[in-house]
Amino acid sequence: MGGGPDEETVAGGMLSIPELWPEESLEAIHVASLRLLGRAGVRVDSQEARELLLVAGCTQGPEDRLLMPESLVEAALAACPARYTLAARHPGGALPVGARLLFGRTDIL
Repeated sequence: MGGGPDEETVAGGMLSIPELWPEESLEAIHVASLRLLGRAGVRVDSQEARELLLVAGCTQGPEDRLLMPESLVEAALAACPARYTLAARHPGGALPVGARLLFGRTDIL
């Protein structure tokens, strides 16, 4: 892999996530995120969404937050497709998402 991504990859706006962070760092971020969702929770403003999440297994937390158990988050992640495409108005602008790719632009202020 060398010293980093090649110029063509960077110019195209795509980077492989493992090129930016080693696998153990990604795992640490994932574990910390699960802890945060389970302990601090998340504020959900939509009453309909709150009810669905409570039925799915979330519990009421402090300050009107919902606490998300690790098993619920992991099941939701497992149900997501590994890859999908964000459609664009113009055919050439569709954005493939997944396969552990990260997209970014540096030309927007």
